[in-house]
Amino acid sequence: EKQRLQLKLNEKVHFRLFNRLVDDNHVAEALDVYERFDKVFKANKFDINHYQKVIAFYILNDDLSKSLDTLQEMHLSGIQMTPEIGIGLMEACVRKENYISALNIYDM
Repeated sequence: EKQRLQLKLNEKVHFRLFNRLVDDNHVAEALDVYERFDKVFKANKFDINHYQKVIAFYILNDDLSKSLDTLQEMHLSGIQMTPEIGIGLMEACVRKENYISALNIYDM
């Protein structure tokens, strides 16, 4: 019981830390904290704004594969892509000459 409570506390602290880092545009640090969350926690706590910022941060870091992985996690959580996310990802795919992924995103 004590371990479960500690885990929940750590998740809350990390979630607050993540939000603060995102708000202050500390890209690398925010992504580091984001990657520590498990998928269940992200599915329960993250909303479209969180995912949009994470995807944008990965695009800024020139990491298309993690951007696309985050999009997939977002969809598995039941969150629909916004036009801003779609356009940003399509542009990133075209820059990386990943035309198939760009078309798949367009079809969503």
